[in-house]
Amino acid sequence: MNQQTVSDLASFYRRHLIEDVMAFWERHSLDEQYGGYLHFLDRTGQPFETTKITACQARQMYMFRAMYNRVEPREQWLEAARLGYEFLTRHCHDGEGNWYQAMTREGKPRSGALYGFANQYVELGLSEYYRATGDEAVKELIWTTHEAGMQRILNPNPEEFYPEPYDPNEKKHAVSMMLVCLGYELEDIFPGQGIEQLVDEYLDWILNKHVRSDKQAVFESIATDGSFMDSEQGRHINPGHALESCWFFLQAARRRNDEQAIERILEIVDWIWPLAWDEEHGGIISYLRYGGGEPRPYGHLEAEGVEWADKIFWTNSEALIALAFAYEETGNSRYLEWFGQLHDWTQSHFYDPEYGEWYEFLHRDGSVKRANKGGRYKTGFHVPRALLNVWESFERVLRRSIGPDSPSYNSLLWWLL
Repeated sequence: MNQQTVSDLASFYRRHLIEDVMAFWERHSLDEQYGGYLHFLDRTGQPFETTKITACQARQMYMFRAMYNRVEPREQWLEAARLGYEFLTRHCHDGEGNWYQAMTREGKPRSGALYGFANQYVELGLSEYYRATGDEAVKELIWTTHEAGMQRILNPNPEEFYPEPYDPNEKKHAVSMMLVCLGYELEDIFPGQGIEQLVDEYLDWILNKHVRSDKQAVFESIATDGSFMDSEQGRHINPGHALESCWFFLQAARRRNDEQAIERILEIVDWIWPLAWDEEHGGIISYLRYGGGEPRPYGHLEAEGVEWADKIFWTNSEALIALAFAYEETGNSRYLEWFGQLHDWTQSHFYDPEYGEWYEFLHRDGSVKRANKGGRYKTGFHVPRALLNVWESFERVLRRSIGPDSPSYNSLLWWLL
């Protein structure tokens, strides 16, 4: 693939992001009556449930704010982000940095249950909101939420992580990778307050504990001492989750100019891609059992009825970012070739050209298993975040290859915009 291919992809991903995906959420999810977002949406965008998951409210607020901050300052994106921010801050927390799992449409807590992961997604959403406003009240709420969230990670209540399995004798990849992702977003907002050290600690933990060179795999659960667990849960591998981690880690390692970590992360991408890609049918599979045998699902995969070879929207979209970042970092054509394979497959199977957005779940052969566009875990976040990051990555490649001050680059940028 050549420079023209990269420019074509950059143009495509910007258009796909704005016109095919975010436009869907703008049309169908904004709850002008009660605030926040309706995200249990069927294929056509009609709501089939009005529950509002706090994590989904925060994720979608993040995405509207990111569109305003990073694509262009459109007033409708600013207003859509405000709708989520006001619903979250008025209804979804207890005033002490703890956030409820789910709300009624009107903003009443459902069962009053707190949710361990909600804090992390709220921090993510508020950080993007703060970058544009500089509002000190938002900054204070981020820090209160962060401190409460860290306390609950260090002293967890198993009920707050349902349906994810919890065992005090295990360390979860999901928790550590989210702390790296969040730390990357927060360390410039809170310099000198321990966030940089937090990222360093958990980045090192994953790259040297969850990642096993002798097994060439990334394990979702390991023992608290960092050792491999020879159990069903210990052998569970989620290749799409591993690729998502890789792009989180690449951006953190770039900021640190950590060439050793970058080399390690690219090595992981090279291991995981052959495990992730379904050679027979295409697409990224959902999970595997290390050592062979019948894989079994855990947590939300089990709750959602996901079989091992089903194709899930978020793992396939996150893998696109990992491959784009790997190509950006190295210029190695194999990453762009792998990206092209996944790009073609997701566009021909996940994308719904009639109604917009991506389907939630596909069968192994790419036929639609669940046509909904939103649900308990799917909102206007994973897919558009992937499209945004891919567009930005390819745009950086073009800037680097052509030069930001050249007439050809400026002409190309005008065409992309």
